[in-house]
Amino acid sequence: MFSKTLAVAVAGATLLLTLSGCSNPAEVKEAKVLGGVLKRLAPEARDLVEQEHELANELKITLDESSNIDAAEFSRRFGGFVDRLIVMRDKRRHIADSVREGYFGRPMVFAVQNSAAMQMQDEIARTDSWIEIAQNVYLRAKLQHKGSFPEMAKLNKMIDVFLGLPRETPLYSQMGALGEEYRFGENEVIVK
Repeated sequence: MFSKTLAVAVAGATLLLTLSGCSNPAEVKEAKVLGGVLKRLAPEARDLVEQEHELANELKITLDESSNIDAAEFSRRFGGFVDRLIVMRDKRRHIADSVREGYFGRPMVFAVQNSAAMQMQDEIARTDSWIEIAQNVYLRAKLQHKGSFPEMAKLNKMIDVFLGLPRETPLYSQMGALGEEYRFGENEVIVK
């Protein structure tokens, strides 16, 4: 999904660049500045994806073992999962805000900035969904509801879908798109 959005944005911006015939030094500098922002934020975004995969596996195991875990332990685990998800979401919000922070007026650079912000927003929305469902499971367990509840099946399905997707490293594809379009390497970006 992210790759298609980026491809459309890049194609539109490339068409505008081709029609206007510009790739002037100011534009390249702007691209390098955004590349620097993305380079600075990309490792943290990648680490969050890794943490999310680790958490998804832990959630899956806990859900699979739910019939063998007492309600207090199950509730304790889910409380911890919810806390970790909230921290991830907040870090992603900070990254998204940092991506949106600068003003990039050149069409291609703006399109890449917008694509990076949308990708982070998609990850925030996914995390919010996980938080909502995990909180519901936590509350049911805390109230010592017995057996399985609908949220457990929904969360299990979400985890299976998530773990089945290829791992995308946020912000790296946008950084690569800038480098390809403006012909500069990762070590040429302007990091502030």
